[in-house]
Amino acid sequence: MRTWVAANMAPGMNVNAAQAVQIAQQYNVIVANQGTFDPFVGAMKAANPTLFLYAYLNGTYSQPGTSYPSSWYSQDAHGGKVVSAGFGNFLMDPTNPGWIGDRMTTCQSELAASHYDGCFLDMLGPATMFSGYVNALPINRSTGQAWTTHDWLNATSGLAAQVKAATGRPVIGNGLASGIAFFDPAAPTSVLLGGIDGASAEIWMRNASLPVSAFPNVADWKMNVNMLSATGGSVLTITKTWAGGTAAQKAAWHKFALASFLLGTNGIDFFSFSSDNTAAGIVGTTPWDHVDIGMPLGPYGPIGGAYGRAFTKGVAVVNPGSTTVNVPLGGSFTDLSNTARTVVTLPPHTGEVLTGGSATPAGLPVTAGYGYRLAGADGSVLSYGADTFMGAANSLRLSRPVVGSAATPTTRGYWLVGSDGGIFNYGDAAFYGSA
Repeated sequence: MRTWVAANMAPGMNVNAAQAVQIAQQYNVIVANQGTFDPFVGAMKAANPTLFLYAYLNGTYSQPGTSYPSSWYSQDAHGGKVVSAGFGNFLMDPTNPGWIGDRMTTCQSELAASHYDGCFLDMLGPATMFSGYVNALPINRSTGQAWTTHDWLNATSGLAAQVKAATGRPVIGNGLASGIAFFDPAAPTSVLLGGIDGASAEIWMRNASLPVSAFPNVADWKMNVNMLSATGGSVLTITKTWAGGTAAQKAAWHKFALASFLLGTNGIDFFSFSSDNTAAGIVGTTPWDHVDIGMPLGPYGPIGGAYGRAFTKGVAVVNPGSTTVNVPLGGSFTDLSNTARTVVTLPPHTGEVLTGGSATPAGLPVTAGYGYRLAGADGSVLSYGADTFMGAANSLRLSRPVVGSAATPTTRGYWLVGSDGGIFNYGDAAFYGSA
């Protein structure tokens, strides 16, 4: 599991050294305002060497109190400035060279001051095109007409790619929204991943303002799951339950989102769950978010009326439908509540992550390629995922060390080669001679 947090969203975020280190130990990626963690970056990296810190900046809006040349601002059909209804920020022209240059220099200056690793560009997605988000639709100067969502996304993705190219540092953005927007045939938000390192989906599985009882239908749920493995870019999901609900309802949503994430991720994505619009509800993980389920053995697939995915150390199952199902596991597994189960009962719109187990649940796909092997110089072989152990040469007296290996097309066999030209074959790998 890889986790992230948008600490810039946390109201009144103010931490000391001990708190900063504790937060660092919980996440792989932290997005924060410049100044929040600046004095503690060294200690945070020492506590978690894999941590990446991203400095927050708005990609397409300027705040009240700032002043730029008038040509940098977006304009409505009457030549007036376009203002966001909820924040009072001014919409800028994402194609204006001056504004693009300002985002480049702002990113560079924030990185220099904070010692963070990269920049997070907010507001690259389609929200500006939504009815009521701004006081008036912005006009595309190149067409003289209101921006289309398609052209807007192309413009903002271009801006982000230029910031990355100019700074030479990692850049992630906000704007994927959800699987529905990601796969929108007219204006897919997936275009944002074209020139940067990753992007966040801020309404993954649900909008924060929806009642806690609201769940996606099966088709929409699948789009949210499938977006995670659709491209080579990292997707940073966040699921918010900010419109009330009991602790039990929010815990059920947490488990549903987590299990759904595990069904789709290809290993380069990041998960986040936010229970409330408070610092405590945004920053902080639970043991669920660090469950060690191992590596996937294949893609997700149907099982017992639900959907599941097999891993080397467990299984994730989700019921996005409207009727209760009983999923046979084919062995004893332990759920997130530390209860042993051979069958898991999933009411509508629920999920579960289970660890252990002596066998892969029947019916779940196990696919060649979802794994790897490591060969040692002494002839030893370590197998992971779906690539099983077929034998090794470390029990033999080798004349020379092993310097290479290769798998057969089926991945059900492999060769080891020694520096003296010796060949050792295992599984369905045939022996054709050695040097």
